[in-house]
Amino acid sequence: MFPEHIRFGSGVAGNVGDLIRNRFWVNRVLIVTDVGVAKAGLLAPVLSSFDAADIPFDVCDGVTANPTDDLVEIVAGKYRSDGHDLLVAVGGGSTIDTAKAAQVRITHPGHIRDYFEDGIGAKKIIANMPRLIAIPTTAGTGSEVSAVSVITDTRDGTKKGVYSPFLRPALAAVDPALTIGLPPPLTAATGLDALTHCIEAYVSKAYGPIGKAIAIAGIELIFGSLTRAYDCGDDLEARTDMSMAAVMGGMAFGAGLGLGAAHALAHQLSTEYSIPHGVANALMLPAVMMFNAERDPTPFVRIAQAMNAPGDLANAPNAAAAAIEKVRELCGRLHIPSSLQAVGVSEDRIPKMATQALRDSCHRRNPRPCTETDMRMLYRAAF
Repeated sequence: MFPEHIRFGSGVAGNVGDLIRNRFWVNRVLIVTDVGVAKAGLLAPVLSSFDAADIPFDVCDGVTANPTDDLVEIVAGKYRSDGHDLLVAVGGGSTIDTAKAAQVRITHPGHIRDYFEDGIGAKKIIANMPRLIAIPTTAGTGSEVSAVSVITDTRDGTKKGVYSPFLRPALAAVDPALTIGLPPPLTAATGLDALTHCIEAYVSKAYGPIGKAIAIAGIELIFGSLTRAYDCGDDLEARTDMSMAAVMGGMAFGAGLGLGAAHALAHQLSTEYSIPHGVANALMLPAVMMFNAERDPTPFVRIAQAMNAPGDLANAPNAAAAAIEKVRELCGRLHIPSSLQAVGVSEDRIPKMATQALRDSCHRRNPRPCTETDMRMLYRAAF
């Protein structure tokens, strides 16, 4: 259900070398990251800790947003050809997802596309993979604790999931200090991604009381600290809360609860229009919440309470409406565009995106089943 080990706290990144040396037998590490993380100096404490622990390493900094299947193949090839025996991912969700998918291809035959969840590939993944250490530099994706990797399929440009319990990192080293330099727009987008994880996990039709309790705690942290982190980036307490909320979101949906229609719809917006994932989620979340609440508003009572909004089981529809309004207010406070039209989405692309969203596995545990007509309606509701 959860990673083998989590180390959480300011300064943890500077101790990763010792953690690895004391826990794993390692000769050479491949660090997967992106140029922006390196330029921002976020690699420095990790590299210093490796030097102090006398751990040889190489750096692969070619990760881009919305990583592709071809990138996964490149990283896996580098790992194999240069004799590495441990992966370390330092970055946001794109970096960690790339490393997680590369784990599969390092020891499994074929192409990473053979392991996408929409086929039978996920069932082929076995435990025989290199260990992965995940060090997030954003607070939102929860990829550092989840068992899924989201990769762009270059054949059709859509996002696909690679899923296996063996994909969970062996160690998540979560250092809130690494998020201090996140600019406000990225703070907002990643924080709203975490919020979407928590809300969709909580309303999931799957049974999972532990994961749902974690999701509610994550919502409480986000509504208490996201605007503080947005307004004052060096507020370490707020950053710590958001890093923990991101972990909670990943643990919640990774505890068998899954995600929902908001993610299925958002993936197509990111693919078609390069809208940042967290922003795409935020654009779709109110419409999906309303859609789900029309079927059963009861779960939104507890969500409203976690947002410090009125929540009474005796009037669940009002509680659901209050929760939806809280999400809209938060998005406005964080200067998130209020509609698909505002971010340049063309209405004539909705039918194509709706078809793709229906094929996206994320909506399978949405509490209200979705048809292609529903997907079109939800896009138009957010338009």
